Amino acid sequence: MFENSLDLLCVAKADGYFKRVNPAFTHSLGWTEEELLARPFMELIHPDDQAAMRAEVERQTVRGEKALHFVNRYRHRDGSWRTLAWNSVPQPGGLMFATARDITELEQARVALVLSERKLAVTLDSIGDAVLATDAQGRVTRLNRIAERLTGWTHAEAQGRPVTEVLHIIDRETRQPAVLPVDEVLATGEVQGLANHPLLIARDGTERSIADNAAPIRGQDGQILGVVLAFRDTTAEHESQELSRANLERLRLATEAADIGVWEWNVKTGAIKWDERMFAIYGLPPKADGRGVYADWRERVLPDDIEEQEAQLQQTVAACGRSQREFRILRASDQKMRIIQASEMAIPDQGGQTARVVGINRDVTERRQLEQRVRASEALNRAVINSIMAKIAVVDCHGTIIAINESWERFGRENGADATLAGMGVGANYLEVCARAARGHVGDAQEVLEGIRGVLAHSQFNFRHEYACHSPTERRWFSMQATHLHRSEGGAVIAHINITERKQAELLLADFKAAVDEHSIVAITDAKGKITYVNDKFCAISGYAREELLGQDHRLINSGHHSKEFMRALWTTITRGGVWKGEIQNRAKDGSFYWVATTIVPFLGPDGKPAQYIAIRTDISERKRAELLLSDFKAALDEHAIVATTDAKGKITYVNDKFCAISGYAREELLGQDHRLINSGHHSKEFMRTLWARIASGRVWKGELKNRAKDGSLYWVDTTLVPFLGADGKPTQFIAIRTDITAHKQAEEEIRRFNEELEALVTQRTATLRESEARFRAVAESLGDGLLLTDLADTVLDFNPQLTKLTGYSRAELIGRRGYDLLLTPEQIPEMKSRDADRREGRSSVYQTTLRRKDGTSFAAEITGAPLRDSAGNIFGTVGVIRDITQRLAAEMRDRHSQRLESLGTLAGGVAHDLNNTLTPMLMAVDLLRMDYPEKAGEYVDIVEHGAKRGAEMVRQLLTFAKGAEGERVLIQIRHLLKEIEQIIRSTFYKSIRLEVRQDKELAPVMGDPTQLHQVLLNLCVNARDAMPDGGMLTIEAENFTADEAFAAYIAEARPGDYVRMAVRDSGAGIPPEVLERIFDPFFTTKGPEKGTGLGLSTVMGIVRGHGGFLRVFSEVGRGSTFEIYLPVASEPAEPMESAMVESLVTKGELVLVVDDEAPIRNMVERVLQRSGFTVITAANGSDAIVLFGRHRADLKLIITDINMPVMDGVALARSIRQLAPTLPIIAMSGLHDEDRLAALREAGVTQQLAKPFTIATLNNAVARVFPTDHNKD
Repeated sequence: MFENSLDLLCVAKADGYFKRVNPAFTHSLGWTEEELLARPFMELIHPDDQAAMRAEVERQTVRGEKALHFVNRYRHRDGSWRTLAWNSVPQPGGLMFATARDITELEQARVALVLSERKLAVTLDSIGDAVLATDAQGRVTRLNRIAERLTGWTHAEAQGRPVTEVLHIIDRETRQPAVLPVDEVLATGEVQGLANHPLLIARDGTERSIADNAAPIRGQDGQILGVVLAFRDTTAEHESQELSRANLERLRLATEAADIGVWEWNVKTGAIKWDERMFAIYGLPPKADGRGVYADWRERVLPDDIEEQEAQLQQTVAACGRSQREFRILRASDQKMRIIQASEMAIPDQGGQTARVVGINRDVTERRQLEQRVRASEALNRAVINSIMAKIAVVDCHGTIIAINESWERFGRENGADATLAGMGVGANYLEVCARAARGHVGDAQEVLEGIRGVLAHSQFNFRHEYACHSPTERRWFSMQATHLHRSEGGAVIAHINITERKQAELLLADFKAAVDEHSIVAITDAKGKITYVNDKFCAISGYAREELLGQDHRLINSGHHSKEFMRALWTTITRGGVWKGEIQNRAKDGSFYWVATTIVPFLGPDGKPAQYIAIRTDISERKRAELLLSDFKAALDEHAIVATTDAKGKITYVNDKFCAISGYAREELLGQDHRLINSGHHSKEFMRTLWARIASGRVWKGELKNRAKDGSLYWVDTTLVPFLGADGKPTQFIAIRTDITAHKQAEEEIRRFNEELEALVTQRTATLRESEARFRAVAESLGDGLLLTDLADTVLDFNPQLTKLTGYSRAELIGRRGYDLLLTPEQIPEMKSRDADRREGRSSVYQTTLRRKDGTSFAAEITGAPLRDSAGNIFGTVGVIRDITQRLAAEMRDRHSQRLESLGTLAGGVAHDLNNTLTPMLMAVDLLRMDYPEKAGEYVDIVEHGAKRGAEMVRQLLTFAKGAEGERVLIQIRHLLKEIEQIIRSTFYKSIRLEVRQDKELAPVMGDPTQLHQVLLNLCVNARDAMPDGGMLTIEAENFTADEAFAAYIAEARPGDYVRMAVRDSGAGIPPEVLERIFDPFFTTKGPEKGTGLGLSTVMGIVRGHGGFLRVFSEVGRGSTFEIYLPVASEPAEPMESAMVESLVTKGELVLVVDDEAPIRNMVERVLQRSGFTVITAANGSDAIVLFGRHRADLKLIITDINMPVMDGVALARSIRQLAPTLPIIAMSGLHDEDRLAALREAGVTQQLAKPFTIATLNNAVARVFPTDHNKD
């Protein structure tokens, strides 16, 4: 059974090899059994199917599922792919038994069916006739666009409704409902039609005359699935048909009298079929099986004719063509000789060889006899038809030309026929002429052929057709009419009338109308302004249907924007025969407004007065909105900038007053010129070409330009050039927005003259930066979002290349697969399906999720999903725009982190201010204790002093963090700083980290803030520790270093001179190059948000630069990193802090005003000053101080005031005092470093400032500087 099965059978082993295959398997795939057993079966499976195949195998081998059914593609030995449908069942011992069937042809047929259905839909919408299809119950299943227009029903509205509801037909004469042939076609399976050209009543009540037929729709099994009705609008033909009713009746009678027999010969099988009429023509009894009819035929044909007839028949078969001939027979029923006219046509098979021959026989004996009688009257008939200008031919019922007039004959000669008109003259078969033309695809020959056949066959009374027949020397058009010939043997009169002049006029008008309709909004009105025609664009922009507009006047769309005088002038112009052009604002049906550029042309009648008007409009709404926006934009810019606009060619169309002022040109001198008028020649041609190329491509250009004014002076402007794009995406105009930066550029020029080398270096680095920026912009502009299209089952239909970049999947890996399975985890799928349900209901959504890449990694994505609809509005899938937002989310987290730090800094500043106010009286109290109790003030007072000073130092650090305070600059010995750092490291760092400190014996001192430099070294050492989690060597170095000119030129921030170089070196993992570029960026960290803020190295850089130094970094992955700090050597020794302090003051009882909202500080300063002999008065705020100043103005010698106070602060107080007493000394106190307030105090004349907390010595020193030196002693 295994060997004899027609199905493909195999047994597969767990190692991926076949154990056994049957002969059907080898025969279907072309491989021998040995070849199949010797290679893994996965190699034969199509690469796109291998993953699915592995999954199927896993389902059985791992999950233990029983029978599986799947489809995949196997490679044939000839390289082609065969599609196999599999059923597999697991067997003991890890084996798997599988059966398969080759469904390649079935799959190809399925694909062909889908393509056929699509082509059918396109074809139905493309043909000129209306098409309506029903199912077997008579319900509508399809309408093409012509059917929608004729019935007034859309496809969506009509689908599923009874055909009698959609196709409402009545009898023309009785006005009663006509019976549709649908039921009859469903019952009989035969093609049916409606007689008498019934009337179709459209949905809106419009009546149209139609001609239709109905045919069955059959399935492959021949069963009737429905009915297709094809009908066309014959309203225009109805009037002509009414006039020819009598002729049509005679044609019908003649058709019924036609004596034609039909036969068919299957060349392949030899079977011959005759219809009943064939047997009657030959006088033979009918034969149901058709056997022996050929022998009967040979017996009936006269011996003199038989050989020729058989030869002609064989020639038709050999040529796969058609032929027509006549021969004689002896009719079997009465032994009379009859003349038979025969026509046959060969029907080819797919290879082009004759498969069947279909033919007709007609007894033309009586006609031939009649022809003898007709010849007697031919002379008279010829005289009549020769007098007619039309080209006329008379054909018999077979299409044979029996008469032509001279115009016909002359036409043939003029167009190349020979003198005897063998192809078009008497005796020629006109149907064959048309058939040859149809086979040669000449013009409308097939349509003409069918029309004439219809007339000859009595299916229609006449046939009209217009066609082109151009000669080498001229273009000509003719109207051909075939009319039934009233005589017993039938026939037709064919007339060709030259209609060239009329056709040329029609084509000219049609071309004009098509051109206008394609590009403009068109309407035609009669002389009274009533609308008689509108095109589709008019309906689209106005929102009205054509039926709503016809018969109305244009007041229907009047917006009311234009004055009566405006409308009266328009109407006067056109009624007098003039053309009017202008811009008009109209109102659409929904109430919205739109602008149109309008040309109204009157068409004059015979009396010279307008008979109708044609209005041609162009939608300029976007342009008007842009003009309004540009106008507002210009008005705003004109107030603040130098503005000019140009057209697409660069010609100036507008300048504002500031442009005229800076250039020196009048507006009239500038308009119509280009910017070469003010070109200074400073910039190179390449610079200008690059500028122009950028804005011409639609991109914004920003930069600086040097221009020349009318008087020859040069000026610089910071310029932004913005292109405005038209509908085609190309610039239509440009706007230039400039700011005068001449003073700035002149300052730059001064700097450049003093430092040529520095400028060259800056220029070089700037060029490098711009080049880097340009490369970055090019990369950034090439980036985009991923786009994914799926059907309702989430099968991927298409996607863009960016999605491949985002996910790593190729087209072969995604197309046809379920997006859920590849991009989501199983836990995410239910939520995604709920969102898909929204899109199936027509709702869009935007949401964030996490997507998987092909390599297993994931990324945060923002997905904008929307439904996909077909032309009928039905949702057939979804579209998703996928954006990688990983960086954006990280930036948002950093921003939140920064905001938290900023809030913490603000809080720290406030805390520092309060601590300074608290520490100030403590420090002064310590000094007072030592003064008042020198013997008792011992260790405890020292402890309090040390704690207060340590608190003050902590406050300064806090202020440095909170506000970036500059800190105190003192002379620093680097060795002391290194010793403190060494002690911290040895006491706190892991013992696995070995420390080595190297320094010159005599290190030069530097000026700086000890706390900040301490922070720099400690930060770098902590980073080095973190880089060596398993231990290592930490080296700190310090040496004197002299930077020469060469070194300074190499390092951008260096200056020639003496430095102290400090280095922190670790033996850790090193820093990768891509990370090294960003380590000094604020908030950049590799430690994670819970371990670092990313502010450490950024703060280090800021402190080093603030001290006039610079920093260098060297790192190698796997070898460690080195951070070098260069600080300038102090240029001159600095005085020690609080040196030469005044310990006591000698006074004359001067009056001093102390102002502070903190009572402890106010009281402590008062006591200190009173101990020195001053007379002191106090105030709690600036307002109270003003009152005291007014009382004691004459005696007051000094004011000491806090800065931050309620009611009136120290700045306002100083300004007020300075206006009243310009020379009165003022000393300011502050517990918070605020540069803005300190600057304001300096402007108010306050030259001395005390930073809280301060000691008595610091206070005395400040007061001593106010009074003459001989007033005090050290």
